[in-house]
Amino acid sequence: MATPREHIEEIRRKKFFIGLDEENPLAPDLYQAVNYLSAELYTKDSHFLMEIIQNAEDNEYLEGVEPSLEFVITSRDITATGAEATLLVFNNERGFSAKNIESICSVGRSTKKGNRKRGYIGEKGIGFKSVFLITAQPYIFSNGYQIRFNEEPCTHCNLGYIVPEWVDENPSLSVIKQIYGSGNTLPTTTIVLPLKYDKVSPVKQQLSSIHPEVLLFLSKIKRLSVKEDNEDPRLNTVNSISISSEINFVTRKNIDAESYLLHLSADKACGGSERECGYHMWRQRFPVRQENKVDRRMEVEEWVITLAFPFGQRLRRETNSPGPGVYAFLPTEMVTNFPFIIQADFLLASSRETILLDNKWNQGILNCVPSAFINAFISLVKSTEGAPVSSLPPMFGFLPVNSSSYPQLNAVRETIKATLVGENIVPCESYMEQKFFHKPCEVGRLMPAFWRILDKARKQGVSLQNISSHGRYVLSSSFDKEEYNHILNFLGVEPVDDEWYAKCIRSSNLVLGVSEDVYLELLLFLAENWSSRFQKTNIKKIPLLKEVDYLCGIMPLVDNYGRVTTVRRGVLVPANGSKWVELIGSNPWRGEGYVELGEDYLHSGNFAGVFTPAKELIKFLKNHLNASDIPNLSPPNAVIPTMSAPLTKQNTFLLLDWIRNLKQQRVEMPSKFLTCIKEGNWLRISLNGSPGYRPPSQSFLSSSSWGSLLQNGSVLVDIPIIDQGFYGFEINGYEEELRTIGVMFGYGEACEFIGNHLIIKDGRWLRTSRGDKRPAESVLFDQEWRAAKKISDIPFIDQDYYGEEILCFKTELQLLGVIVGFNQKYEIVADYLKSSTCFTSLNAEVVLFILECIRHLTSSDKLVRTLKDQKFLKTNMGYMSPLESYLFDPEWGCLMRVFNSFALVDQNFYQGRILSYKYELKKLGVKVDFEEAAKEKLKDTDFKFPSELKHCIREVKWLRTRLGDYRLPRECILFGPDWESISQISLLPFIDDSDKYYSKGIYEYKEELISLGVVAKFKVGSNFVISGIYLPQNLSSITPANLYSLLECIRNIQQEQNAPIPDDFRIKVDKKWLKTNAGFRPPNKCLLFDSNWDFSLQREDGPFIDEEFYGSNIKSYKKELSALGVIVDEKNGCPLLASHLDFHSNFATIVRIYNYLNKFNWVPDNGDTRNIWIPDGSYNGKWVRPRECVLHDKHDLFGMQLNVLEKHYEKKLLSFFSNAFEVKSNPSVDDYCKLWRHRSSETLKILAEKLLKLPVCSGPDEILLSDKCDVFIADDLQLKDLFEQSSSQPLFVWYPQPSSPSLLRTELLEIYSESEGIFNWEKGCFRLILGFLADPSLQMEAAKRHEAVSRLLNLIVLETLEPITMEYSLSTSSGDNLNVKASRMIRWERENSKFFTQKLDRSGGHKSIFEYATYFSEVISEGVLWEKEDHIRQLAELIRLGFLVEFNEEAIGFLLKTKNLQIYLEDEGFLSFAFPSV
Repeated sequence: MATPREHIEEIRRKKFFIGLDEENPLAPDLYQAVNYLSAELYTKDSHFLMEIIQNAEDNEYLEGVEPSLEFVITSRDITATGAEATLLVFNNERGFSAKNIESICSVGRSTKKGNRKRGYIGEKGIGFKSVFLITAQPYIFSNGYQIRFNEEPCTHCNLGYIVPEWVDENPSLSVIKQIYGSGNTLPTTTIVLPLKYDKVSPVKQQLSSIHPEVLLFLSKIKRLSVKEDNEDPRLNTVNSISISSEINFVTRKNIDAESYLLHLSADKACGGSERECGYHMWRQRFPVRQENKVDRRMEVEEWVITLAFPFGQRLRRETNSPGPGVYAFLPTEMVTNFPFIIQADFLLASSRETILLDNKWNQGILNCVPSAFINAFISLVKSTEGAPVSSLPPMFGFLPVNSSSYPQLNAVRETIKATLVGENIVPCESYMEQKFFHKPCEVGRLMPAFWRILDKARKQGVSLQNISSHGRYVLSSSFDKEEYNHILNFLGVEPVDDEWYAKCIRSSNLVLGVSEDVYLELLLFLAENWSSRFQKTNIKKIPLLKEVDYLCGIMPLVDNYGRVTTVRRGVLVPANGSKWVELIGSNPWRGEGYVELGEDYLHSGNFAGVFTPAKELIKFLKNHLNASDIPNLSPPNAVIPTMSAPLTKQNTFLLLDWIRNLKQQRVEMPSKFLTCIKEGNWLRISLNGSPGYRPPSQSFLSSSSWGSLLQNGSVLVDIPIIDQGFYGFEINGYEEELRTIGVMFGYGEACEFIGNHLIIKDGRWLRTSRGDKRPAESVLFDQEWRAAKKISDIPFIDQDYYGEEILCFKTELQLLGVIVGFNQKYEIVADYLKSSTCFTSLNAEVVLFILECIRHLTSSDKLVRTLKDQKFLKTNMGYMSPLESYLFDPEWGCLMRVFNSFALVDQNFYQGRILSYKYELKKLGVKVDFEEAAKEKLKDTDFKFPSELKHCIREVKWLRTRLGDYRLPRECILFGPDWESISQISLLPFIDDSDKYYSKGIYEYKEELISLGVVAKFKVGSNFVISGIYLPQNLSSITPANLYSLLECIRNIQQEQNAPIPDDFRIKVDKKWLKTNAGFRPPNKCLLFDSNWDFSLQREDGPFIDEEFYGSNIKSYKKELSALGVIVDEKNGCPLLASHLDFHSNFATIVRIYNYLNKFNWVPDNGDTRNIWIPDGSYNGKWVRPRECVLHDKHDLFGMQLNVLEKHYEKKLLSFFSNAFEVKSNPSVDDYCKLWRHRSSETLKILAEKLLKLPVCSGPDEILLSDKCDVFIADDLQLKDLFEQSSSQPLFVWYPQPSSPSLLRTELLEIYSESEGIFNWEKGCFRLILGFLADPSLQMEAAKRHEAVSRLLNLIVLETLEPITMEYSLSTSSGDNLNVKASRMIRWERENSKFFTQKLDRSGGHKSIFEYATYFSEVISEGVLWEKEDHIRQLAELIRLGFLVEFNEEAIGFLLKTKNLQIYLEDEGFLSFAFPSV
């Protein structure tokens, strides 16, 4: 076979005529074809990334290898091409084969063509050539190939792109390894791309923006990374990232669909944090319709559609884009506006940006998406085991409520919407454990106020189990919230009608059964909605007053709506506590003449003067009026809605008891009733180990003899068997009832079920060499079975009977269960082993095959017993049995010189390969060990081994270990099953049992090795584990078994040796390998959840160790986990949980964590800044700094400036925020000053009303607060001094000394002035005055008008609470003074430019307002027209009218027109200048 270099030279010579005299005639055409395709096919430089990822996904990988793809961009010119930057691509695939190399040296010859069924996602054959968009010379290093291509035509053949050249250096493998990391093994395939000068920036940009969800739908690639390599890391410009995916579990739903949870994590390497997101994946298969087939997919028979539903925030990469909504294995650039992601084998546009929406293949896929979505959505909502109804509404967030910009996707949305309308999918309120789902059109919403009443009533013992019996099913209270309005509108869920409330109140004990507070709240609710909703309903017929006797004397029967009836077909017991409500939820007998008794019949009471105890009346009615309940009720001829959803265990047995009673009473079950039970998805089954729900008519109750047989995975069709682990053995006592509703029991019925799904698998119809067999019992012979056929009578398919054509159906036969290809099927060889007489004088091939069988068989005892005495081994003394034979070793030379009677196995006959089977030969009885051979030959002689031999070898390093060194026996471990788990995470000195050294035969000497000091027991060797701990590179591969083994080691050291755990051990395990609810984390970043945490937190609140992954037994290793660094004590978890707060956005979760931190008085460390969550609903909000918060805002002034915590958090948490985050209790002076700078009229009003005291000077270091009516602002310093000397009390306002930048004296002066009284001049008032003054009859020019009005603007307005008192004095000629006082509401002192006004008290009614308006208008008119007294009365009348309409601009304009007055342009300019912000 040619070497890689010889292969390349052969391609150059034979394909491109290089080195030959003639020229390739197709070279120019090939060059133009490749050049056109590479330049025109793709419109973006980013496409080459998708092609490389696609090729990596299509590659083959060795078993046990985690497929990964790594991009490294470096500024080093390793190719000596002068490139400014070089991109290296590393992929740990199997590597390029000769066929791959020939394909890449061609156009359109992809090795993936026609292989869509095998999972290949590439198809064009030119994908790799797209790298020429960014590089002129791509290099490939793989499986010994070292080649490059050039876009320029080769000088030898005038052809570019596809002509390979061998590369010896620039770059060399050592340089590539240096960039990759000298400590790491270089992946099999490396692609080197020196970038074109103008492509460096675009490539870096595209590398920085690789979407973290790129691995979402790739089945192979599990890790992808991007990093930049520069000698100076500060020059790095590419955002490094490492993306990994992990599938947590798979649940098989049926033969066409499966669901699983996929976990993506993206770790930004440049100091960023790791981000994670979980996706619920639904994968479903659909047959390809003939009308949708296209040439490019002609071989594909099935569409596989996968939908991804992200739980939490989707992963993004430095962008505000919502992320791609459509994938064709890799992301497109289509944003669907849907909250889920669609993946299928779409045909793409050449740019790869979008799918071909008009293509019939893609249209066929899109037509199947609604069906896949409906199935996935129903599975999400209805099949969540044990989930409360309150957890379901968020799942409805996956509905495509918003429309898409693509018409074809809008059609998908509309189909989903139309289908959902007819599905029983909306959760309804039942106040029971049983969940109820109904169609959206059958469900109604309630007013929030009525929900609050129902909630309080239920807590007080009122039964509401018949809430859905009033003509409309009631939406679940956890769903009936404003935040879900858009979803409910999408589904078409409408409010209940007004009459519903009347029925509910009448049938429930909402009047008599609640406390006074709730009763009054009910009356208030009815009163507030009476005129708008309830006035015309039957609520007016309900006795709402408690004093009214409900029973109203002796009446025939009163139903649950309070109606009196004497005509009835039957009687139902009251809904409260009844079994019929528990099972059915609503009353299906209403239309059949049954009377549902009201709840009053359950209560005690006085009837005709006789006291009747509670429930006594019901007993009477049961005995004499046949008031019935399940199971004594006759079934209705109606569909029972609860049969469409899973039933609880209790309700299942209640239903079966009902059916049993009906059969015993020989009551015929109506067709609708029986059909809905037979066909409803309510019966819990086990489907190949996974729980689910199926109709009884599709379920089996198995016996132990065949149930496990049909569920062991050996059949293609899963058998839905009733889950006896859920129902218990008790279910077996209802065989007749289960048969009645369609459950199947016999093995034959199960086989028939399988036959209906896959008819031909189970029959004995396939002719073989051993007669007719089932397909699963048959083998298709080929040359791999040649040796096996010599020793085993295997049932090979009779090719003489079927002819060679049978070989053309290998795939089909394999699907039926036929064994095709040997694939190490050693067990079947042993099962059909021929008799011992056939094992003589066997050829080398057969003997070597026998040894292979012994090596691989789980139990080879049968084969060994058959062969041990048979003469089939070729020796130097002829054919001998294994017991007579020896396998020669050079060590035996001394024995050979003494004895010449050895029957040595002929190694030449077996071509030397026999030496690799020492262990197997020994098992057959061949002597392979020196000591054994020596003892055999010395047993009849006087020679013995030295007695001190064992002692001598104890102190010599002679035992070789798997680590490649030699050690003392006591420094070695003999491997055993107990060591399997721990060996995967620790480098341990196991004795080398490879064929090259001691082989498996070493285990025959276990006791001898132990006597020499070798460690064999796991418990004894714990110290080896602690010192040799070595976590793998792929930390997520560490299994629970690995962890438990490590914990056992730690326990052994702590208990047996009482020794501490070394510090270097803690350092080695300080990596992200422990699985928590928040992803993989180092031990010291993990918490252990136990019962102590139950009172404070829930598992999902923090990085608690994943108990579902590790099992509940993890709690028993509390001390050992603590030794690892895991936080196990509740009181020590505060710092970690506080640091984890930023990962949450659920308000309830954050409150729980705050309460926990408060419980242990947690405060942040110095320099550790923590933010506070301000919620906006249950799942939205923002993190803010503590200094942006305040605990209280008494007057509700700071809602826009500060985050007021008392609005969001309970009182007990406010002190926590104060202590832990130093949040101020109330707004500071600075806050008030900031508020003042941006004050509004509402703020001014509140300040005027609430600012009752002002600070006054009281000494050099003291400030007192005094009533603002006793505080003054000094505008004359001399008078200020006089007043201060004459008064014992401080009189004047305080100012800071020196003045503070945030508390300026001028601002304080303004605040103090305003606090004396607030009076707002309205612009409309000045417009009215200017309009009057502009009347030509007044002959007042514009300047004069503006001067008069300016006197108003310049006034100092002082508003007081008390009337203004004026004192007047008259002096008479006698010298006496006559003094009088007068009180005025308003006074204008023109000489002082001061305007005094008493605060308007609007609570005094119209008289008070009219009186104030009169005085106000007179004072203003007199002040403005004091020189024109004749017009004062007219202006006053206008101002009074304007005041009464609050100087409204429109009203003032109308008033001016009615008086034939107007505003001129110069007056408008004056008003604009005077009121710039109005």
